[in-house]
Amino acid sequence: NSNRWGEDLPGEEYGPQSMCYEAKLPIEGGTMRTSLCFKSRCNAETMNLEVLIAGNVLRCQNDFQTLGFTYLGQNVIFTCPRLTVACPRLFCPANCSGKGVCNYAADTPRCECFDPKDKSDICNMTQIKAPEESRCSS
Repeated sequence: NSNRWGEDLPGEEYGPQSMCYEAKLPIEGGTMRTSLCFKSRCNAETMNLEVLIAGNVLRCQNDFQTLGFTYLGQNVIFTCPRLTVACPRLFCPANCSGKGVCNYAADTPRCECFDPKDKSDICNMTQIKAPEESRCSS
């Protein structure tokens, strides 16, 4: 099956600075699922993934956010990836294992563990003790 887009898909750019995204293209009678590759960059200042399409910048601010643009009078929609996968340097590893907070003010975000003795990168050295069982007497 051929589509009205032909071989050149809208705004695509291939190379080491590109990422590929799940996309939907309008075709006669519906939409076609495909992938599109665009020049992309992680912006540490805004904590967003920026997608550059034909001189415009679209920003992925959330995991699996849908963004769109118009090409040849048609709406093209693509889905942002999980941001921690696309831009791992913008986030603390393992979300600090739930045992610390991420210091985004550091040059590279790093975990500050709730347990001051835990100096691990992901706060995984903190031992969590189960609460002692209490027995009710009747």
